[in-house]
Amino acid sequence: MKTQRYTKLWAVGWALAVIPLILSGVTAQAFEPPKAGPKIIIMDNAAPALLLDIDCEYQPPSEEFTGPVVSLQSLSDSEDCNDNNPTPPIGLSTRATDVLVKALSDADRTCNDILLARRQDGVNVDLFRIDCYRVMYRKLAQSMPTSGDYVPIRAALLDASDKLGQIVRQNQDTSIRPVKVRERGKPDAPATEALRAVRADRLEVATAQAEAVLEETAILILRSGEIPVRRNIHYARVSAAVEENIAVLRSA
Repeated sequence: MKTQRYTKLWAVGWALAVIPLILSGVTAQAFEPPKAGPKIIIMDNAAPALLLDIDCEYQPPSEEFTGPVVSLQSLSDSEDCNDNNPTPPIGLSTRATDVLVKALSDADRTCNDILLARRQDGVNVDLFRIDCYRVMYRKLAQSMPTSGDYVPIRAALLDASDKLGQIVRQNQDTSIRPVKVRERGKPDAPATEALRAVRADRLEVATAQAEAVLEETAILILRSGEIPVRRNIHYARVSAAVEENIAVLRSA
């Protein structure tokens, strides 16, 4: 009996000595600092891609950034100073969202610039505006990652581009030759995909249809950001940028 009692006491003592060591190792591993990252590639047609690290000195792209040509890599968890969160969820980054919002804003400016350049030829540039948005949305979506937290936004932009293309096809003025234009300040850049005109007598109807598509897109993006909750602010900002596109289209 004494032998059994000593054996039990020895086992308990061993457990009390060893278990804290095991737990301390697990705890240390659980709180190990995150690995370096994330990365984001900002691209334009005039220069090679720039690979940048997240840092607290980040400033949004300058006004010289033209065209919605941007590639957002899938992001890994690491410090994001703008979010005040030391370990943001995989794929989400204030910086990446900044670039995406800026690209959508540049879609407005790019369409305005490349269409206004045609006004000197006597072309009613408003007839090409819907198709210009189709091209810009598709161009942006195709440059985004096919995995990660931004995928629903990518899908929404591609769907919007397809629907805008359908509107143009249904209202196209085949008597007006499609035009190819270049981005502002980039005479050596490849020309855009040919932009098609809608009929002048169908412009108001087609524009209303295009506004409805973009409104649907903005709502879809906003709702896609409801779950998981971590997406809320990022998706809300992108949705607001699409709403700005609607305002520009409506005022054209």
